[in-house]
Amino acid sequence: MSDSISQVDPAPQINPDQIDPEVRPSIEAQSDTATAHEEFPASQGVPNFLHTFVFFLIALAALLAVQSSLYALAVSRHLFAGESSAQLQHEPLLIVPSEAIAYLLSIAAAALIFGLWWHRSFSSGIQWNARTALRRAGALLPFGLLLGLLLEWLSSYLPVPKQLPIDQFFGTRTEVWLATIFGIFIAPAFEEIAFRGFLLPSLERFSGRAIAIFVTSALFAALHAGQLAKAWAPLVVVFCVSVVLCVVRIRFKSVAASALVHAAYNASIFVLVFIGTDGYRHLDKLKT
Repeated sequence: MSDSISQVDPAPQINPDQIDPEVRPSIEAQSDTATAHEEFPASQGVPNFLHTFVFFLIALAALLAVQSSLYALAVSRHLFAGESSAQLQHEPLLIVPSEAIAYLLSIAAAALIFGLWWHRSFSSGIQWNARTALRRAGALLPFGLLLGLLLEWLSSYLPVPKQLPIDQFFGTRTEVWLATIFGIFIAPAFEEIAFRGFLLPSLERFSGRAIAIFVTSALFAALHAGQLAKAWAPLVVVFCVSVVLCVVRIRFKSVAASALVHAAYNASIFVLVFIGTDGYRHLDKLKT
């Protein structure tokens, strides 16, 4: 018996280069899915509604603290001479930096607080899953750019008001460059963590996937309502973008993946403005 066992040939070693190219993608996809399930088990129970509430509370507190501090500094140092307190509240050179600082502080504070609360890393708890996003970046980034161009084209057939509150961030080259950096590199990551990292999974556990996507997208659109003068056409576009981002986040089990698509989508808008204004040199063309 022992002799027969010892004579059994060892299992052959598989060389990845010998795998049929048509079969290899499916094997890699199964590997990605298995890794995601192992790293982010569905039973972990985080984040829930309480976690989501605390995260938004942290973000609100950070935003109020940073904005009040910067406004007080601007007034005391006369950084914007001639502007009243009411005008300072709409000053892009204060709004954008204050939001950027607040968003970064919120993420840092959340990483510390929830890491201790959950007894696991913050990125694991929200399914950030950067490795999956990086592996798929070659597809996710072009997809986001094409999504932005497509929706921008469709928007040309919708009754979008000629003047929107968001236009105040496109007054000078400095303001536009600030908005560009913020809109591509900071805002997408924060908004994805807030809406697709916290809110979406909390809602999905309570109401199911379809309702969770709808409610998350409705609230995401509501967040941008002030910038878009509450006009229904651009808000519908934002809602549709959110639905796509939710699908990407669920499909790849990665908030980083939806953040990449979000950043690319925003980038497509700034690229169009950059081209249309000759490198942000003729911003008056936006008003024609």
